Amino acid sequence: MAVPLAHRIVTVSLPCDRTQDEESLLAREWSVTNGLGGYASSTLLCAPTRRYHGRFVPDLPSPWGRTVLIPRLEEVVRADAFTVDLSGVEFEDGRVDGELTAVEGRYDMQLCGGAPPLKLCLRPSCGLFVADARLSHGICYRLDRDRGAEHLENLSSPGYFQADVTREQSVACVASTEAREQLECRPEALFEAESHRIVKLLHPVRAGGADETEERLVLAADQFIVVPGSRVEEQALARASGEEARTVIAGYHWFTDWGRDTMISLEGLTLCTGRHQEARSVLKTFAGYVQEGCCRIFFQRESRTASTIRRMRPCGTSTHSIGTIARQPIETC
Repeated sequence: MAVPLAHRIVTVSLPCDRTQDEESLLAREWSVTNGLGGYASSTLLCAPTRRYHGRFVPDLPSPWGRTVLIPRLEEVVRADAFTVDLSGVEFEDGRVDGELTAVEGRYDMQLCGGAPPLKLCLRPSCGLFVADARLSHGICYRLDRDRGAEHLENLSSPGYFQADVTREQSVACVASTEAREQLECRPEALFEAESHRIVKLLHPVRAGGADETEERLVLAADQFIVVPGSRVEEQALARASGEEARTVIAGYHWFTDWGRDTMISLEGLTLCTGRHQEARSVLKTFAGYVQEGCCRIFFQRESRTASTIRRMRPCGTSTHSIGTIARQPIETC
């Protein structure tokens, strides 16, 4: 019996005869987003080819915005006499400074002055952390190099985790900038919660008889609807009024939320996927920046202000299910 899409764990399987084809694996990329404007991304070889690649790239509060906190993980598996490297880098010649503090098996690093610290731990609590600070010189990002962009940097590491993994016991490395209590969750509980969220997300289109391709498109659209993570005050104002702030990311890896791109894609991302409440929330987010009938194009990191304007006009598509904020959608002109 086929396993429903919403209950599958996404895996990537590589045939043995292709694992030696480095060029092919470096040319194919993966990205996973977190619904808060952040993401994780790399190549299938798990060797970064862009400066925007990273295993943990959260959208920090303004003025930092999207920040590469963990550019890569150097994963090594040892079994009996065999050692397998699961990731790597290309070398050729940047800097990262950080101060590591440890309390009861939990580790914090202050990477950006004033920004939330990076918190690291293993779940379940096991293994040990080996303090072995070192600097990797001359890491090269080939795609940036080929485009004539800055492509060389040095990366520092405070050390590494070491843990035993068995068939019966998996281990997760947790990285976060949220409150320490939120790191106490079991990884299995997080995966289960995400599975339930996806089931709920797909329910409207399944009710309409969507096939698996359409379901995948709905999940792809979901990657771009996010909480405006870097504008904390916007979230607070929305919650105070009993709502949830939402916006639309124009694209990964570097684009933030742009008014023009949001209005162009709003119908396909939200109305066609049955996400009417999110559509209303997105429109309310941008409505807060409308001036003299003009919608802001993009937001500056330094403050809640936005730059560049775009004239808006109503169009005729019916959106009565969104609510009173938008009886007619808005598009750029």
